[in-house]
Amino acid sequence: MTSYQSVQTKQTSASGQAHIIQNDAEALEVAKQFAEQFKKTAVERDAKRILPYTEIDALSQSGLWAITVPKQYGGAEV
Repeated sequence: MTSYQSVQTKQTSASGQAHIIQNDAEALEVAKQFAEQFKKTAVERDAKRILPYTEIDALSQSGLWAITVPKQYGGAEV
């Protein structure tokens, strides 16, 4: 579908479950890594109107989307 490589992170677990971010510092580091990776193909995606499915999948696996989930529900609550 697209010509660019899939975004990979070290946070993705072998089981396929999303990583759970442990603290604010880790959340900031992961977000910084994603920003660097995503900007590499952003211009091409925008110009060609390509939806960022690969990036969204990687972001989901990184644990960033769950940082606001309370700890009592399995989130990081950072």
